[in-house]
Amino acid sequence: MDRALRRLVDDVVRAAREADGRLPAERRLAEQLGCSRTRIRGVLAQLEKEGTVTRHVGRGTFVTPADATSPRLRATFTPAAIMSASMVFEPQVVALAASAATEDDFAELRRCLERADSATDYESFEQWDISLHRAFAAATHNAQVLAMVDVLNSTRNNPVWGRLKRDGFTPQNRATIHGEHHAIVAALIDRDRCRAAAAMTEHLRFVRLVVTGQ
Repeated sequence: MDRALRRLVDDVVRAAREADGRLPAERRLAEQLGCSRTRIRGVLAQLEKEGTVTRHVGRGTFVTPADATSPRLRATFTPAAIMSASMVFEPQVVALAASAATEDDFAELRRCLERADSATDYESFEQWDISLHRAFAAATHNAQVLAMVDVLNSTRNNPVWGRLKRDGFTPQNRATIHGEHHAIVAALIDRDRCRAAAAMTEHLRFVRLVVTGQ
């Protein structure tokens, strides 16, 4: 391990953790730190092995959130409890994002929508669903909000949640969810806080109905 380079990359990781969690691209990191992409790739591979960062093909490298919930505790969270927490928190997230989001944030939201549009199976659609909700939080430019959304998303690893969500993944429900996502993003682009929060609330009510029947 190149210790001097590792220290520099650690500084970048700390800065990313305080921002939106995303590290610069390998090429940009190499230019920023004055070294080859091969050396950067080696350090990132080590950080990924340690669990410090997570790399997603086509999306980039992200700082792994500090997960405040253990797998055993996550297993006790009911789908109803997860939805209740989401409905308290996420409408306020998009209301904040309506004021704080940048053009880059809007581009990322559109990208998530497009990828969800082209998803051919449940797993891909769910991945981009989660990515979109994380992008809403990232658009607030508030590290605490982003960390809280990451913890909330981690609770969805509950096996009961996964089974119920998959069972409700019908073409009609997918179309409804995706339409609601588009409505939230449109409200954000218009910087309409109230409309964004209302659209998120409507969306979460539908997801709650799909998952819990309530």
